[in-house]
Amino acid sequence: MDTREAKFFLHDLIGHLEMKGVKGSWIESYVKAVKSWMVWNDIETPKSIKIYGASDYNKYEKEIPPTREEPRRILDVAGIRSKASISLMAFGFRPEVQGPLSETTAST
Repeated sequence: MDTREAKFFLHDLIGHLEMKGVKGSWIESYVKAVKSWMVWNDIETPKSIKIYGASDYNKYEKEIPPTREEPRRILDVAGIRSKASISLMAFGFRPEVQGPLSETTAST
């Protein structure tokens, strides 16, 4: 396989994945793996291939931060242990650090 055939193969791969609805960032990962395999097998690869949407990282595009009332409502109905846990997580503590969570500790 020469560079021209490798380029056509990669373009076919990209087109196939785009038709399946795969995001550009995932396609970029596939192409990187295939190019790595080609280099390992001494196949010359094209230097750069444009992939539509490769730099679109809009996973959290529709996320919105909570309003001031939402955490307040949660804290109003939570028990003392849950309030302490929520407060620690608000300052960056991971839930795993706080110890095991069981049904008895979650409701008190």
